[in-house]
Amino acid sequence: MKNYLDIIIKRGCFFIESNSNYIILLSKDMEGLTAGIYTMEEILTQILDNYFQKKEFDTHIKIYPFKLYNCSKL
Repeated sequence: MKNYLDIIIKRGCFFIESNSNYIILLSKDMEGLTAGIYTMEEILTQILDNYFQKKEFDTHIKIYPFKLYNCSKL
């Protein structure tokens, strides 16, 4: 968690980071949290759709590392 202590997140905004071990969502308020959850749902839906289309069930689901900072438009 030390890596995330210096991140400045404005109200209504969120930060998502993924690596091979975890996906983390940070937000300062409910508006940003709601938007972040919706974004994570969209990302995971696309990843799982791709996984099931390939039908390579002997492999792990791959989520590539990324960082995303965005603000709500709800």
